[in-house]
Amino acid sequence: MAYYPPPEAPTVPGYPVSSTGGYAPAPQPGYPAPGAPAGYTGPPAHPAQPGYPPQAAGYPAQVGYPTGVAAPPVSTTYPAATAAAPTLGYPAQPGYPPAQPGYPPAQPGYQAAQPGYQEAKPGYPPAQPAYPPASAQPAYPAAAPAAQPVVHHDAPPPSYTDVLTQQFPSPGQPVVADPTGVLAKLYHGAKIHLTSIATRKNLRILGDGTVNGLGGCGIFATFFVEKVSGKPQDVIRLRNANNPQYYLNIIQSQLVASNGATETSLLRVKPNKGDSICLESCVCPGQHVGILPSGSVKPAKATGRGPHGQFTVVTAADPSQAMALLQPESKIHLVSVATNKSLRILGNGTINGQGGFGAFATFFVEKPAGQTYDTIRLRSANNPCFYINIINAQLVSSNGATATSLLRVKPHADGNVSLESVCAPGQHVGILPTGQPKPANNTGMGPHGQFSMRKA
Repeated sequence: MAYYPPPEAPTVPGYPVSSTGGYAPAPQPGYPAPGAPAGYTGPPAHPAQPGYPPQAAGYPAQVGYPTGVAAPPVSTTYPAATAAAPTLGYPAQPGYPPAQPGYPPAQPGYQAAQPGYQEAKPGYPPAQPAYPPASAQPAYPAAAPAAQPVVHHDAPPPSYTDVLTQQFPSPGQPVVADPTGVLAKLYHGAKIHLTSIATRKNLRILGDGTVNGLGGCGIFATFFVEKVSGKPQDVIRLRNANNPQYYLNIIQSQLVASNGATETSLLRVKPNKGDSICLESCVCPGQHVGILPSGSVKPAKATGRGPHGQFTVVTAADPSQAMALLQPESKIHLVSVATNKSLRILGNGTINGQGGFGAFATFFVEKPAGQTYDTIRLRSANNPCFYINIINAQLVSSNGATATSLLRVKPHADGNVSLESVCAPGQHVGILPTGQPKPANNTGMGPHGQFSMRKA
């Protein structure tokens, strides 16, 4: 094998002297010698290394490469190895091509990293170049984060003893829209009356299980709302307060009282415009709870969402609730137990118990200064000059706030109230079943002298 000549040998202009003995005095075959004199002859050159260009100026030889064997280019960022410091530099990478310009030197045992590319994940297809990034598509909004599944934790049905302590909604009940706010009244354990639009009286279950629409505000006409775990919030059962085994049911198109909670006692609340609702069978969609104007039940399959199938939800009062309504300037209705209609003052000042829920039957509560907390005046919402009065044992409307318009509220255990004259103790506001006023001196605290106080 031929070697390069010693350093003192003539050199070709443009070829620097190598630390291992210089370059061949003649250019490598196929590579012209820059500035070489014409006709130059010298020692024979080593065979050209195919595919490898000559060493550029300023790159020292790599230790460990024999003369005549081309070495990969060395990064200028690493010092060259010498005999005194053999650990400097990097040994040859067997089987690896020379470093690509712009890439960092290879790590031992690894190929040079390809900038901008991540290692492919097994099972993932290559990038789809045909799709531009989301920011380049102005017409499409950014994708929303994936919705997390809602997990409901069902709880066992509550006992009757704790039914009033539970709040709406109960666990495991899908939420539904409540545009009129009526579902908020029908929370689990709510104690309610259902006033029929057809009769203006309450739905009730008698002691023998008969259902009709002729109830007052007593225990037969009072129901507890039961929510059902896993059902939407508009699905309820209605359990009678008098007999907890009785539930409102639609069976074979008939409105009956079932003995226990069954599938046929599941009712869906359908709010109407205003404050009324319909009650639809969950087992037989399209069939509704219905009451005829006579008070008798109407076949469910013949009952739609008209007046015969409409009811207003009234929260059953209790003494604490009744007294809580007696705030200054609060608006109330007084529903007579005798007529199941509201006390009212007509435009001419006449008083009777045949009212609905309009302005004539609406009153503002006044709390006179210096009186006890249960003493009030009731001012007509239609005519602010008219107050309920007891004068000479007669129920009349006075023109202005007078001493005879002072009334003392006397609550009953079932939530109803009686109104006693402060000026004539023992005389009460009374209404006969005909709707006419009853003499105050003949009215005590029985049904003729009882009213259900409702927020207007």
